[in-house]
Amino acid sequence: METGAWPSHRRVTNRKCTGNPCRALRRCHCLKMKTFSCRPLACILFVAYAASSSLAKRAVTLNTTEDRHRVKRESCQEGYDSVTGCCFCPSGFHVVKGCSENKNDTSCEECQSGTFSEHKNLEMTCEPCSRCDGKANLEVESACTPRTNTKCKCKEGHYCESEGCKVCHPCKICEDGFVVENECTPTKDTICRKKGELWWIVFIILIIAAGVGVGVGVVYFLKKRRKYCFGRASPRDSPGDNVDITENTLLKGIDLSSHLYEIVDELGPHLTKQLAVSSGMTEARIDFHMSNNQNNSKEQYYNVLKDWTEQQGLDDAFPNLIIGLRKLDKNKIADKLEKKILDKIKNNV
Repeated sequence: METGAWPSHRRVTNRKCTGNPCRALRRCHCLKMKTFSCRPLACILFVAYAASSSLAKRAVTLNTTEDRHRVKRESCQEGYDSVTGCCFCPSGFHVVKGCSENKNDTSCEECQSGTFSEHKNLEMTCEPCSRCDGKANLEVESACTPRTNTKCKCKEGHYCESEGCKVCHPCKICEDGFVVENECTPTKDTICRKKGELWWIVFIILIIAAGVGVGVGVVYFLKKRRKYCFGRASPRDSPGDNVDITENTLLKGIDLSSHLYEIVDELGPHLTKQLAVSSGMTEARIDFHMSNNQNNSKEQYYNVLKDWTEQQGLDDAFPNLIIGLRKLDKNKIADKLEKKILDKIKNNV
């Protein structure tokens, strides 16, 4: 072979590109091909093809990377600005290029490392992330992301009572003779108390509770025995079970049929219904009377009271009326009706 002559073919088996006949076109021989032509023209064309393929792949890679960080939408997801009419960039992005005639044409780019935007926006830059100052006893609770700012917290053994804290304070250490009542938390300092102090507080509370219990028991016992009265109360202020037997006897056998309108006027609708229900009349029975004479309320409750007196009977209607009112703590109305009806009967005699 003549010096400098190029062989028609050369086999390369994964060797470094040194000392081969195609030294002048080294790139051609670094393609790790098992066989290729070393003719100058063929080698040059192969190198040009390989170079163009490499550039194309690199361009695709750059475009793909750029697409991941830039957003240009055909439809608006975040809504439109009321002033400019442009579509907002989402949280975690900022504006690279504002919209034109096409309001969806806003070009957005993701916030760079160390910056963030929490809300949709039309800002050209993102906000810088906050830093947790170790000298102020702060440490990172959650790192900054394109959509959220850094969140700081107090270091262990420190606290801060305000929101958006800039400085945390060391937790209190209880002195000798004191014990921890409430542990220190990130938002509350330690609370200390004297040793044995809690037992005295519990003991005092128990004594007060026992005293109140005894007092209530005594009052209840005396009231049941009718040896204790409140204000100017009389035996008639007790519920209907304590109505004087003499009074009950005097009221027996009095016919209330001629006094029903007068009683309804005195009781009113609410108390008339309450008296009927407390004496055992069913709601369905009362509703039956309400469905009649719908335009005359007085007539409705007259029928309720008439039905009630018939259920009680002639002998017991008047006594049970007074007893029922006293059970409902309506002693004043009971006294008034009793006096009014008895006076009428006395005058008629």
